[in-house]
Amino acid sequence: MKSVLTAFPNRLVSAWASSVLQRGGYAIEYTLKTAGELIRVSDFCTSPVAVCAVQFIDMDARTLAGIIEGKLEPVFVALPHQLEETAALSYPVISYPSTAQELLFAVARAENKAANSALGLCLHSGKGRSSDRSAEEKLLVLKAKEMIQEKTGLTESQAHRYLQKVSMDHCMKLVEAAALCIDGLLPLPD
Repeated sequence: MKSVLTAFPNRLVSAWASSVLQRGGYAIEYTLKTAGELIRVSDFCTSPVAVCAVQFIDMDARTLAGIIEGKLEPVFVALPHQLEETAALSYPVISYPSTAQELLFAVARAENKAANSALGLCLHSGKGRSSDRSAEEKLLVLKAKEMIQEKTGLTESQAHRYLQKVSMDHCMKLVEAAALCIDGLLPLPD
């Protein structure tokens, strides 16, 4: 089972995020209340992602992100009045309240980014063309297209274009979009 950390000073937002994550198949490794606790845990936790608040009593998101960089990939959850503070962040920010799908999608992307960082891969290395893909990646894309076709009635080329659009819109590889689709974390086209 995949795991994440959560860190929120607000109990209501913490309960919402934990509930969404657990229903989405994640175990909560630690539930924390301050940025200091998150920083201490980041040195020994096994989770690659921290779902956390934008503002803590002891620190803001920008400072926290700089400290945990390379240890955890943050996904920030902002209250409506905090959204202006998040404009300069280069990490995913979900507005609370939000849909479960949005939070799970952001966490899945953060997991992919953490995995790529751990492997020393660059998301924009020029790879990603069909001829550069491994057989496993090609199979994953094929399965995702078949699933989209079955559930929506689109043709193979329409399903492929949909995966391409999602991958371009969210700056991810086609195979990453396919994996999210298969995992049910990507909304299907109408």
